[in-house]
Amino acid sequence: MRKKILSVALVAAAFSAKAQFISYVGNNASFSIGKGALVYNGGGMKTVGSGKVVNRGNIMLVGDANSKLQTVATDGGEKTDGGNIIMKLNDATNFASSTYGQLYISGIPQANITAIVDKEYAATKNGTMQQMSIPFKGKTISSLATELGNTGGFSNVRNTNAIGYWENERVVMHNLPGTAKSNDNASKDNRASLYDNALRYYAIGTANWNPEKVNTVKGVPFSDVTEMKVGLTGAGAGIDFGANGAARNMYNERYNTYLQDNFETGTVYTGNFGKNIYQFGNPFLTNLNLSKLNPTTVSNIHGIRYEATGVTTTGRGSTKSSDFKYLMYEASGTAVGDTQDAYIKPMGTVVIKLKNANATPEINFNNLRRFAYAFTAGDAGVTSRNGNSVKQLRVIGLNSNGEEVARTYYVVSSNLVTGINTDLNNVQVVAFSENLYTIEETAEGNIRDDAEWLYINQANENDYQGKPILMMAKTDKIASYKFELEENAQKADNFSSGKKFYINQNGRTLAISNGLMVPAESEKATLSYGEVSAMLATANEAGNNGTIIVRDQFAGIYKVLFGADYKNAIIEIFDASGRIVRTFNNVKASGSYDLNTANLAEGVYTVKITSKDGLSHIQKIIIKN
Repeated sequence: MRKKILSVALVAAAFSAKAQFISYVGNNASFSIGKGALVYNGGGMKTVGSGKVVNRGNIMLVGDANSKLQTVATDGGEKTDGGNIIMKLNDATNFASSTYGQLYISGIPQANITAIVDKEYAATKNGTMQQMSIPFKGKTISSLATELGNTGGFSNVRNTNAIGYWENERVVMHNLPGTAKSNDNASKDNRASLYDNALRYYAIGTANWNPEKVNTVKGVPFSDVTEMKVGLTGAGAGIDFGANGAARNMYNERYNTYLQDNFETGTVYTGNFGKNIYQFGNPFLTNLNLSKLNPTTVSNIHGIRYEATGVTTTGRGSTKSSDFKYLMYEASGTAVGDTQDAYIKPMGTVVIKLKNANATPEINFNNLRRFAYAFTAGDAGVTSRNGNSVKQLRVIGLNSNGEEVARTYYVVSSNLVTGINTDLNNVQVVAFSENLYTIEETAEGNIRDDAEWLYINQANENDYQGKPILMMAKTDKIASYKFELEENAQKADNFSSGKKFYINQNGRTLAISNGLMVPAESEKATLSYGEVSAMLATANEAGNNGTIIVRDQFAGIYKVLFGADYKNAIIEIFDASGRIVRTFNNVKASGSYDLNTANLAEGVYTVKITSKDGLSHIQKIIIKN
């Protein structure tokens, strides 16, 4: 798409040159910038009285120490009620995919930025707490509440009407009183303010406002003259989360009630779990391009999480999310996972996970700004398209209306390790949805006894070629699959290796092409890279009835996920000698079932699940205390 570039010098009807203001919109004048247009302004901007700039495209203000950005009244005083410089949302109905007006400000000192800018905001509701940034200096929480439609204001109680912000160092969410400003700290947060807290990651309770309704948030935007650089160091350092995350933070909350780290497979609440995680808000009214956060710029980056949804809050105020998007980096530096929309919108947030604390990289948020609504694969340090490249299969589960329900990934390269992998270069991400996921495999092509359910699964493209991985789907919610292929984070119709991904449902194998859509025929399917050499055959399971046991690493428990044909079931746990050690009768199979393994000694156990109709599933689990 060609951008329409407009020089403000040509808009003589609405603008006149001023020493400090290259752009000047007089009282009663109006200037509209269309979708896709770019207005470049080599200086400041001023509106007077009812003068108005309505931006559906992009404004770029590149000034100097003498430039100013102001909205003033007709008497020359500062005009502070907004309504003059407006960043419009272009499609209020389809807000999640809509473009919007963006404002790029560079070189203008903060003291010279006094204009009130209006930002129209609507976003997919994250759940009980909206994850967002506040890109305005010294924004009062009371005015934010009013603008979002929370007429009663935000409380200082840790509930779904609170406004909290994340502290990376102590891995905790603080609360701000409704009378505070965004540059204030909570009473238990004694850290010095950094850039007037422009980079804060906020969780804003949605009990009394609707994020999916267009609201206008107003304020003074931040300057970039003092570069917004932040060192990634100290997150979670020295914190003991306790056995199974049972230790408590300064607010007497157990870490296991809110701490999530899907980047880590294997053990939880130990090692790197929950540590070296950095959460930030977008401080600007411009998109942040995540391709700029890659192993070249952040040497020990493990992955990026963005767009949290399904946030729930406990009675004590602790929150967890049930859905995210992820970018992971393979050893070559190639991005995998959710590369399609990997940018952070204004008022959006981002989470960065490091492999370790061996390096202390610095991120300059000034340099991440881009108007583009896309991930730029060329910026992500990707390798060339060759036999050693990274091949990715994206499986999108659609409902009967063609709407996305869930997605999962299968990634292969010669650098990746098959099966259980705690290597720092793995790209695996633990699943967070029961609707669609894959099961961790062994090198032989079986299900691991201690299987993780995965959002992103990986295998070595050489030693696991032609071997299947198991994919599970809730077919009462997922009616069809759509497949998307990428090689080195770029759309691929054919791989440079000449090989393909395959799906097998009910004994029928189909080669996958980019954009292919097929019905979801059964709860179990297998995926493979390369021509299928064997179907999934595992000593760990009996039958093919859609039931499986997976380990929920965050809760430290096993879950039974029942197939559609199960109504009620008996669950028996056998020790290594064959003795029954636990029996659970009349278990309802309408949802997942948390398997009670409390007080069982460490070791390998066999679980047998039998339906009232005689269906059975047998699988081994490993208990580690």
